[in-house]
Amino acid sequence: MFNNQSKESQLPIQTKTVIRIMTVVIVILTFLTGYYHSLYTLEQKKYNRLEDMYVRVRMMIGREAMQQLIDESYDLD
Repeated sequence: MFNNQSKESQLPIQTKTVIRIMTVVIVILTFLTGYYHSLYTLEQKKYNRLEDMYVRVRMMIGREAMQQLIDESYDLD
C-alpha cells in the first residue's frame, strides 16, 4: 500500500491542469496591465495639465518673476 501512494504522489501534473493555471495567470496579467495602463494615462494627463498651467503662469507674470517665486519656494524649507 505504501508503494502505491508514493507512485500517485510522483504522477506528473496533467496537461489540462497546466493549461487552466496558465490561462488564469494570463487573464490576471491582462487585467493588471489594463489597470496600470489606465493609471499611467491618468498621470500623463495630470502632468500635461500641470505643465500647461506652469506655462500660462510664466507667460502671465514673466520669466524672471516666475524664477523668483521658484527660488523663494526653495528658501522656505
